[in-house]
Amino acid sequence: MTTFPWERFYMFKPKQNPDQINNVLGFHWATDYSDQTDTYCLFVFVLGQKVVHSLLFPRYQGDCLTIGAGPYDTNQALFSVVSSNTTTGGQPFLRLVQAG
Repeated sequence: MTTFPWERFYMFKPKQNPDQINNVLGFHWATDYSDQTDTYCLFVFVLGQKVVHSLLFPRYQGDCLTIGAGPYDTNQALFSVVSSNTTTGGQPFLRLVQAG
């Protein structure tokens, strides 16, 4: 559920450079993004040829490496969040799995 309209959702694994992201999106957007630290996954929501929302998801809070980049449309972007472990701080360690 989001508070903004979108048509396609993408999830980029860590260590993706702007050219790799832009190639998947099909348009130029990721000018400055680069996570060479392996710290974040990048979530991107697109409407038409415009990014309407993006989010850096910290890997210490969960695993997003099992999901493909996409695109996922509004019918396909159905994920479940599961937790079987805790982080070093005691919080639930989240893992996205595609529903269905």
